[in-house]
Amino acid sequence: MKKDIIVSAFALFMLMSVFACDKEVQDAPEVSDVVQRFTVVGPDPVLFESVNGSAQTKGTAVQDGNALVFNWAVGDTLGIFPNKGNQVEFPITEVQGSTSATFDGGGWALRNDASYAAYYPFSVWDYHKSNKTILMDYTGQVQNGNGGFAHLSAYDFLASDKATPQNNAVTLQMDRQGSILYIDIVTPQAGELSSLVISCREAIFVEKAELDISGDTPQVSPTKMTDKLTLSFVNTSAASANETVRAYMAVQPVDFSEKNVTATITISNHNYWASVTPRAVDKGRAAFLRFSGGFNDESVIANPTASITDFEYDDTVTH
Repeated sequence: MKKDIIVSAFALFMLMSVFACDKEVQDAPEVSDVVQRFTVVGPDPVLFESVNGSAQTKGTAVQDGNALVFNWAVGDTLGIFPNKGNQVEFPITEVQGSTSATFDGGGWALRNDASYAAYYPFSVWDYHKSNKTILMDYTGQVQNGNGGFAHLSAYDFLASDKATPQNNAVTLQMDRQGSILYIDIVTPQAGELSSLVISCREAIFVEKAELDISGDTPQVSPTKMTDKLTLSFVNTSAASANETVRAYMAVQPVDFSEKNVTATITISNHNYWASVTPRAVDKGRAAFLRFSGGFNDESVIANPTASITDFEYDDTVTH
């Protein structure tokens, strides 16, 4: 009798499972309910003041301080965050070298009744750790060569406002969540450059943060502050004194208009330091610094008194 009850219960369970599966299939979204196309557009160019102070110009690459244009590269991956369901990742393949990417969203059954945001760079750690916040980390920046800027892609954090599909399609406009320092160094001596350190007596710089993409607009919340930001160099040297070396550093917006901020350049084991002109560096904008003299040659920073000349700031760029 007991065996008959168990068999009957199992049969009833299987019957209920069949009905449940059938209902799940019936409740699956129709084709008209599925987002068929995603378009993700990169940020606008970041414009820079030219070194000689002439009028700003737009360009298609970083040349003579004109502009930094974002292009998708091989190996780039976007994260798409929906307010319903799980995140989706989109590897960039056929659209490298362009500023926008379009995907067929039907394969992921993304719904028209959901809203979406996009972020970059994509991290598997963030993908599995949270369905809400993305980690931002500005440590470990290494520039390869004079004027190299390939390293910025790992720190040029992008995100879009939340958007809802229209006619089974959605377009997400990416905006920069940080800033870029564009630096010309007129070297005080010949030699190999190993690092550039921007420092303050207070922890005013964002070292790590979380990017929250769950709301209508992305929000950045610092989780770790630091008193210095470091850019390391490889394959970067000056053949003689007074040679110009161009450097790029990604930073979170920072206001040191009333702070004592110092820059230190290390060339062939010599530290050259000078004070940075107080300014505010805003989100999505480029700040230009030029090191052209007044350096102090010390092995250890102490009581900086010299100045960095010709600090210029681009107040016209908005994103």
